[in-house]
Amino acid sequence: MVFERYKGSQVMGQPSNDEIAARAEALYEQGIRASVEPGNVGKFLVIDIRSGDYTVDENDMAAMKRAAARHPDGLFHVMRIGHRTLGRIGARFTRTDM
Repeated sequence: MVFERYKGSQVMGQPSNDEIAARAEALYEQGIRASVEPGNVGKFLVIDIRSGDYTVDENDMAAMKRAAARHPDGLFHVMRIGHRTLGRIGARFTRTDM
């Protein structure tokens, strides 16, 4: 019987979140960006760092569900095409009394 050892919330032997993100960014820059950016800016991209496979969708959850269905044991990273972040936290106020 195989037992998984845990270190904090991470299974030992699995890459950290930072390592997953770094690998996904490298895969994106090495070949995915050129094929997905034209016409897909603002959409969500989910990369499986184990296979290098990815999926694109306007909805982040739909992209994640498709990726997980194709690769049930995948290690995934979600990014937004053409943006540095997935989204924004907080409110944005503009003056309307001018």
